[in-house]
Parts: sequence; C-alpha cells; structure tokens
Amino acid sequence: MINLILSNKAAQKLQKQVDSIHEPIADADTWRIDCLSMRKRSIFIITHGTTLYTFISSYKHGFDGIIEKIASTAKGNQFNINDIQFVKVPNQSLVGSMNRIKNLISQLDKYSNASNEQFEDLVNHTPFKHLSFRTPAECYLEEEQK
Repeated sequence: MINLILSNKAAQKLQKQVDSIHEPIADADTWRIDCLSMRKRSIFIITHGTTLYTFISSYKHGFDGIIEKIASTAKGNQFNINDIQFVKVPNQSLVGSMNRIKNLISQLDKYSNASNEQFEDLVNHTPFKHLSFRTPAECYLEEEQK
C-alpha cells in the first residue's frame, strides 16, 4: 500500500478525498504532496516521508505526473496504482521540512527561471536538520541499498 499524504490544497487541486489518520505514518511507501504557486507557474512538490527525497511536477501534468514520478522509484514493477491510499496525517516534522522545501524553491524562483529538475537537484542536495544534517539524496540512496 502506498500512502499519499495530501495537503489541503493538493487534495482540493487533485479532487481527492482523504482519510484522516491520527497516528504518524513513517514507512518507505509514504509520500507527501503539497502545492506551490510561483511567479509564472504552479507545481506539486512530492516528498518521500522518511528521506525527504523530492520530485517536482507541474500542475498541467496533474495526478498522472505525480504518479509517474513516484512510480519511477519503485523497485522492479512493484508499483500498483490501485494500492494508493490518500490520507491526512499530523506530522509536524514533515510539514516543517516541506515548508523549508517550499521556501528554498520560492527563493530560487525569485532570481531565476529554474526547471523542475533544477528545483529537484537543489532540494535533494540541501542538508536538513530532520535528517541529521544529511541530504535527501544521501538518505534515499541509503534506503535504496537496504
């Protein structure tokens, strides 16, 4: 089962109903989806729940763009679109990290017209306190090697 934690804005934009779960979910198949409006476009920020590894998808690609990004990480062909659960979970640590990610992207967007891939590279190579000052790329690589 893949858990997609949707922010209120993401749930509304994707027109998805979410189930409230009161205890935090922290497993390898959890991703948080949030939205960010920038100067010339809006994006979905797709962040892995334990490693903070992040993908960026444009609004124009919608839900399919999000699924394509997450499916690209599936080992083998383990990804099944029918095994997705949309949830709302209170996890202040993850929300705080997502806010930092949104701030990083917003600051870069002020000064340059970066691509989604450039935003991903910036976020995935920035150390986070939540990760003991390691980068999401380092943590994700460790997770993949398990």
